[in-house]
Amino acid sequence: MENIFHSIREKIFVRSLNEKIKNRLQGKRRGLNFDKSRTIGILFDATNMENRNLVLEYAEQLRSQKKQVKLLGFFDSKMKDENFTFRHFNRSDIDWAFRPKGSNVEEFMNQQFDVLINLNTSSTTSTEYISALSKANFKVGPFTERTICYDLMIDTDQRTSLRKFIDQMEGLLEKTKAQ
Repeated sequence: MENIFHSIREKIFVRSLNEKIKNRLQGKRRGLNFDKSRTIGILFDATNMENRNLVLEYAEQLRSQKKQVKLLGFFDSKMKDENFTFRHFNRSDIDWAFRPKGSNVEEFMNQQFDVLINLNTSSTTSTEYISALSKANFKVGPFTERTICYDLMIDTDQRTSLRKFIDQMEGLLEKTKAQ
């Protein structure tokens, strides 16, 4: 019975996502020169402190390159707001059809980033939803069957560390330089 319920929720999620994408004005995709990108959005799982710290270090590295960086972290819990230096959402902010909601999520999706990076080694329905509906010019993230989510997908196995994922992503971005 639980599988049937999950399947119904998933179908509603997909229908809702497709409808929103169809109704959203889709701009022309541009090539990417990551070095010249000025605004970066980073979506990440903030649950694990080690990964969270790695993402914060990476964001500081990008800021040192004169890039504006906005973060949106996901906590896999129903914790109350903590005092973090980045915007975040948690399981309480995901509706019954797996769609993230709330002012932090909406604000992040509506930002006009040069590049959106989903720094997760595997994709989740909530991060796919945010990525697919983001107004970013170029979207990078982990492999998913939903090709509408990203312009560039990083295919890794489940044991890949976040550090290795970042290194692999940067290597690919270096090779995709467009003028």
